[in-house]
Amino acid sequence: MLNNFKFRELTPENFFEYDKRGSNKEISRELAIEATKFFFEAQLSEKVPKDTRELFEVARAVMIYGVNFYPLYTVGAEQLFRVAENALRMKCNQTGIVPNQGKYMFANMLGALVGNRVIDREHIDIWYSFKKLRNIFSHPEFQQLFPPGDVLDWMDLVSEYINRLFE
Repeated sequence: MLNNFKFRELTPENFFEYDKRGSNKEISRELAIEATKFFFEAQLSEKVPKDTRELFEVARAVMIYGVNFYPLYTVGAEQLFRVAENALRMKCNQTGIVPNQGKYMFANMLGALVGNRVIDREHIDIWYSFKKLRNIFSHPEFQQLFPPGDVLDWMDLVSEYINRLFE
């Protein structure tokens, strides 16, 4: 059965195969292993709460399985921005900072953490970009497909700013 989707059809017969999208050559097990190594470069510090680190590891795992089903790169990236929101919530809880009107929404938490000088004002644009991407991913109009390079860049940036939050 063929579909008209932007991605390969997943079947019981092919789900163990590597997804060739984005590669004009046959993907070997060795090449797949080499490609996934990049996903292990971004790490969260032990200072980051365990719950946040666990969410981050799930996002990483989903992205790694993008080698088998290309849309999973994007699904993992979507989760990354929810991990960033979780990190803000954890930092509010850790510091006893209550966001505006007690509403633990991304913008309120960010504003409270900036207002209390936990997050530098110079970093607010990066955090707002995380919020914007989280919102775009949470309310899709179509299935977006981001390449692994973009997803890796986001992973590096999100991990960097979460680590800074808990230094």
